[in-house]
Amino acid sequence: GAAVSPMPELPQGGWQANEMTTRATGGAWLTGIAGLVLPVPSTIVAHATNFLINPRHPQARTHLEQASVEPFWIDHRLFQ
Repeated sequence: GAAVSPMPELPQGGWQANEMTTRATGGAWLTGIAGLVLPVPSTIVAHATNFLINPRHPQARTHLEQASVEPFWIDHRLFQ
C-alpha cells in the first residue's frame, strides 16, 4: 500500500491562523517524500481530516492513475 505520513504536530489553539507554521510543516513533508499521503486537520470543518497527496512521491503516478476523479462543489455560502 501507499505510505501515509502521521498527522503533523501543530500548536494547540490558533494554528489555523499561523501560516508560517503550517507552510513549514507542509513544505518539510513535501520535500522529504516520506509519505504519499499526509493527513491534516481541516480548517473549515472541526474534527475533520483532509488528505494531501505528494506529487513528488515515487508512488504518486501509480496511485493517482488508479484514483477516480469526481467533481467537488464548494458551497458559495462559505465565502459570505
